[in-house]
Amino acid sequence: MPLMVRVQYARVLAGAGVSVAVLMILVGVFASGVPVGSRDTVASVTVLNKYNFFTGTVAGMLAKPFEMAIALFVPVLSLVLSPRNSLQNESVAWRALLFCAQGTLGALLTGAFSTLNVQQLDPVVVPTIIASDLSSPSSLDTALSSGSDSIGDDLLFSLRATADTLLRTAILPVYVKATESVCQGRGGWPNIATIYAFFANDWLIDLLPDGHEASFSLHSSVGALSSASTTDSNFELDSSASSGSAIAADRFNASLSANLLLYMMFFSQTLLAWDGLSYLENSSLAQFQDVVTSWRAAEDTNGESITDFELAASTMLNKTLSEQSTRLGLNFDTAAASFNASRIRLSADIDFDVVTLEIPFDEHAITSTNTSVSASASNSAPNSSDTLIRSFSSITECGGSACLVPPPGDSFSATATLGDAGYSQWNVEPQIQAFSACIFEDGTEYMTADYLHGASCTRRSSTSFLIYSFARRVVADAMVLENASSANASPMASVTNLQRYHTITLGRLSWRTKDLANKFNAACEVSDKNSACMGLTIPLAADNSSTSSVRHLIVGESYLPVGSLGKFDGLYSRWTPLAMVTTPNDMQGDLLFHRNVRHFEHKDWQNLDGQCSSSVDVFATQVDQNRWYMSFGLQETYTAAIFLLFQNAVVREEIMNTDGAHTLNFAGSSTVVTLEARIPLASVLISVFGSVIILVGALCIAIAGRRQEGTIQRDLGVEEIAKVLLVEHRFPRIILDCTVDDPDG
Repeated sequence: MPLMVRVQYARVLAGAGVSVAVLMILVGVFASGVPVGSRDTVASVTVLNKYNFFTGTVAGMLAKPFEMAIALFVPVLSLVLSPRNSLQNESVAWRALLFCAQGTLGALLTGAFSTLNVQQLDPVVVPTIIASDLSSPSSLDTALSSGSDSIGDDLLFSLRATADTLLRTAILPVYVKATESVCQGRGGWPNIATIYAFFANDWLIDLLPDGHEASFSLHSSVGALSSASTTDSNFELDSSASSGSAIAADRFNASLSANLLLYMMFFSQTLLAWDGLSYLENSSLAQFQDVVTSWRAAEDTNGESITDFELAASTMLNKTLSEQSTRLGLNFDTAAASFNASRIRLSADIDFDVVTLEIPFDEHAITSTNTSVSASASNSAPNSSDTLIRSFSSITECGGSACLVPPPGDSFSATATLGDAGYSQWNVEPQIQAFSACIFEDGTEYMTADYLHGASCTRRSSTSFLIYSFARRVVADAMVLENASSANASPMASVTNLQRYHTITLGRLSWRTKDLANKFNAACEVSDKNSACMGLTIPLAADNSSTSSVRHLIVGESYLPVGSLGKFDGLYSRWTPLAMVTTPNDMQGDLLFHRNVRHFEHKDWQNLDGQCSSSVDVFATQVDQNRWYMSFGLQETYTAAIFLLFQNAVVREEIMNTDGAHTLNFAGSSTVVTLEARIPLASVLISVFGSVIILVGALCIAIAGRRQEGTIQRDLGVEEIAKVLLVEHRFPRIILDCTVDDPDG
């Protein structure tokens, strides 16, 4: 009887396509990894075995349908490729061949499932910011509410190491004590006191360890600009501002610098005991304030107003200094005074705008009007009117490294304190004071005329504060040690052209807080909803330890110490002395160190033979070795301000997560170990190869089946026909349509 066997080509192609698609999807999903769990520690072998048991069971279940499909596919493929053997060959070799073909194809197609296993990935740090990451433990309980003659050389002098400034003993653990004096002269052992308002954190030595260059600096002479014939300016930009865009970003702001000058004059009335400023007795000060107001109204704060600023500022300073010098008998050399306006970028989010006023003294006027400068000092001008020679007794006024230059006797009371009638600028010790910045009725920090008349500010700024500093130094052209004129006399130090300088600095530290969680790719779990994870950060310099990781200081917005600063209110101000030195009454004055003398004869002092003052020597040694002096004040001012701003900060080291993102080792961070079910890449490629074979085989069935229908449809015996009709696993009905053509029917 003829047997008719027809292949359902559409079903073959559709079945092969669907099977391969589903297989590729499953293999692709597991090849990229399927998380099956996570832990905070590395999993043990026992835990991994438990996970692999379940994933192995799932893999076996996923592979079974594909194995069943292969069992249907291989017989049909053999039927179209070799009809005679499929229908009539019952040999062991043929059956073994079919069995091996089915097994091999199954291994290629589903082998990926057999290699499915659970792996534990590298531990991942989940950075999380909590409250302790925004403030040091001591402040968590209480969050605070919102040798040169010219000051221009301070731009280079400010690039010193911070440990070489007045802040030395604040950042180093101990101060240097003076050893036994080599001097035999009279004198006691002076006691020097220092005050720092910021916390003595260990990381201070690595925060701004060196001075920063100014992004711009405008230096002007009061005397030169006061004359109508001189209007030149010296406006310098650093290399970072060489392009037009950089200059535009850091252009000079005349209104801001002028406002700082007004604050400087206003603060000096109290701190330096100046007279007649707050009530506008000085008409030039009132005129200057009006000019600043007009600049703001015209928004004339770009580089074109530099000359206007210099002329207006020099006019105001010339009259103000002249009036103070006359009223108080200070003998300022106003014509030689100079002022400087600059901006220093301390970090990407912190700026320091500052004005500095340097006031030299007219030493000729001082010596000509004082008859009691020193009992042992003489003043003469033997060569010319421009030469001033002063003599100091080595046994009472000089030590081994410096001489003490006392203040003018008629304008100085050693026991006077701030607020006393006898208190003057000569009583002022080197110091740095911080005050809150006022926000006035117009919502800005620009000083109003009402404020100069005594009106208080509306509120205090939460993004800036003001810093006032006073520094002083003394230099000379030459110093010569002259031998004693008699056996009972002491050697005399002859000093040529001694010159004293007082330097006033008024700066404004401003900042912009940022979302620290966003900056450092971290989560924020801080309960304070008002500021959340807003705060400031600044990198620390590399320390000397073995660790090479970058360290950052971070502080939350709620923990910035602006709430602890008081507004300036004259003698009733709430003082915040960032740095202050207090010396004994019998040591008042300025130390003329040998290094500050341009032409110094060292060989003369080597033969001093102990004929010097032990008290001056010990005093000078302590001051010098501990850096308890401030000659210029610019670097000390912004460094102390930064120390205060970050006093509640914490140190966090920079780390790199497994995804390559930079973050910090926050206290709230946790470690997550992910367990992932994954198929190796090699197994994936094998399954792809098996899928290609399936697709090629399906095409062969579709193409070759049509050609072989005539061969398949042949007269067969009853046994072969029964086998085709009854043994379904070899001739599956879902793919094959098998019928017997009965000629008698």
